[in-house]
Amino acid sequence: MALSSHATISRQPAAIRLPLLDTLFQSAHPAERVGWLDLGPVQPALFTRLSGQRAWLHVAELVSTDDTGALQDLALPQAGPGRPGPLHHVLAWDRLNYLDPAALSRLAAALLEAGDHSLRIHALIHYRATEMPRRPMGFTVRDDLAVLLDEDADGARIAAPRYSSKALQKAMPGLAPEHTTLLNNGMQEFILVPDNRA
Repeated sequence: MALSSHATISRQPAAIRLPLLDTLFQSAHPAERVGWLDLGPVQPALFTRLSGQRAWLHVAELVSTDDTGALQDLALPQAGPGRPGPLHHVLAWDRLNYLDPAALSRLAAALLEAGDHSLRIHALIHYRATEMPRRPMGFTVRDDLAVLLDEDADGARIAAPRYSSKALQKAMPGLAPEHTTLLNNGMQEFILVPDNRA
């Protein structure tokens, strides 16, 4: 049976293992209070994942997944007595792909100010493909640490910037790739860290 071009095909989110993300989840020392920042939308599974640890989580959706795809102001916890502590781990998901170099530079400055020497930023970059979804993907961390990736149902695509390690380091001064892994789906997984660590 032929499908018309307007037919909607129901898709299940794809599950993928993110080995560098696994290291972040498994690296927390039980005696230390770890600060997490999620640059995607609120996801209850992440609260559940961190609930057994000495951790605090701040959610600040950086690039919206609505029809505008707008860049949001990054609202981080303010320094001072009410702040729970410095940032240690940042989940950027695929949001860096939707920022130009000027926005990446502003983001780097904000994260470096909010973090300390142990800051680790996890990101997924569309590396092999020349196109990427029009809007950021949805991500859900499962109990087994696999991550569900959910693309926008309309399937619309835009050009991917395909940031390399050197391009990210140039656009995000003060940060440098510590580890990278090329995934089976063509995305590259990054851990970015302060580049002036002792």
